[in-house]
Amino acid sequence: MADTNVATRFTSDNQPAKRRGKTPKTLLLEALKNEAGIDEAAFYELIVRRAITGEDPMLTREILARLQPIHKATLPDVQFEIPRGTAPVDKVVAIIDAVADGKCPPDVGDMMIGMIKNMLDIYNVTELAEKVRRIEERLGELGQ
Repeated sequence: MADTNVATRFTSDNQPAKRRGKTPKTLLLEALKNEAGIDEAAFYELIVRRAITGEDPMLTREILARLQPIHKATLPDVQFEIPRGTAPVDKVVAIIDAVADGKCPPDVGDMMIGMIKNMLDIYNVTELAEKVRRIEERLGELGQ
């Protein structure tokens, strides 16, 4: 939907008082050109040259990290039995036993127990909301 209000429409004469500033990348590239007299491509060439010649060993590490980023750690796959259809406390006991037996790392076990706790919290809130709804329904019936 086009702006039909002439007072708020942007034109060459109607511009914001505070204009958007330059991006940090633009500012950095301008400073690079002003101070060193080189553009972005020449700067990258300089960095690679310094890394290859050994002038700056940290640049070698940085370039390698950019070319082949280090993979983020992921949780290992674990397999053990958690009893279905049992109380949440029985599931937690099964997880603790798996950690104790070395079938599950402690951080993964802790995360799984946290998932069970979150599920119980959601269940309790849902159940409470349902009870409140039923109470309000009964009160409404009594009031009529």
